[in-house]
Amino acid sequence: MTWVEAARGAFERLVEAEADAGREGVRGRLEGLRLAYLDQRADGTDRPLAEGAGAARTRGVWVLWMLRQALSPPLFETVRRVWRQGGALETEDLRDLAERQGRLDLGNFFDYWVFATHLPEFRLRQAEASSGKPSAAMAQDGGFALSIRVENLGSGVWPAPIVVQTEEGARHDFAAPVGPGTAARLQVELLTRPVCAAVDPEGDVLMATGERIWLPVRFKRFWLF
Repeated sequence: MTWVEAARGAFERLVEAEADAGREGVRGRLEGLRLAYLDQRADGTDRPLAEGAGAARTRGVWVLWMLRQALSPPLFETVRRVWRQGGALETEDLRDLAERQGRLDLGNFFDYWVFATHLPEFRLRQAEASSGKPSAAMAQDGGFALSIRVENLGSGVWPAPIVVQTEEGARHDFAAPVGPGTAARLQVELLTRPVCAAVDPEGDVLMATGERIWLPVRFKRFWLF
């Protein structure tokens, strides 16, 4: 049995729970799978998914969930239909189908999540902003320069999914690759005042930590860049 076959049943139940109760309907289940996977890592039985079905019912379910998010739920429906016909149950077949559906290169995704046992642990360490006219492109309207510092206490290089909310309720999504044991600084410009930031606040990325803390943006009197 491949890891896709072993993970598929629990993944399908997540999709059904989302249809019944919305995104909040799957959060508790995903957290339970995350904790179970951490137990596997702790006892030394964790192996890459590509090598078998050992962690398929924990990490594997998460990987399918993240792959669905990467493609978008509507596009992933094709994958589910192919599964019902007995296809795309091997790693390479799944990747090929997903790449064709999403018109994406998923090499990094599969290398990180399927062919290795890496696990990120992102922490948002700093969110600072300045107001004024940050660049020529924004000189007419003014704006805000925002600097965000994210650390990865886990393993492997993976983009940290950063979310910034502004005072009128708008949401801005960014990604910054962060290597293990290092920190990265993301610098962006916004037209409206940022008020808080977080890394993966909805919990859609498998991480070693369950913390999804919103950090208030601190304002400074001088330009950051």
